[in-house]
Amino acid sequence: MATLIDKEDEIRELNEADARKMFETAVKRRLNMSADEFLKRLDAGEFKGQEEDPKIMRLLSLLLLVR
Repeated sequence: MATLIDKEDEIRELNEADARKMFETAVKRRLNMSADEFLKRLDAGEFKGQEEDPKIMRLLSLLLLVR
């Protein structure tokens, strides 16, 4: 189970399905690809050197939701 602090500083517990959905939505919105594709490419090292890109940085911060 993941914990999320939302925009109103409320703490919410997320079950695995909700956490995955949140991650999937974030990846789709920022990179226009599936979460599975992002994770595959991340594991292959395709985002090395891009860690400071705000889009990539945000997705990396959300990895705990799915890993």
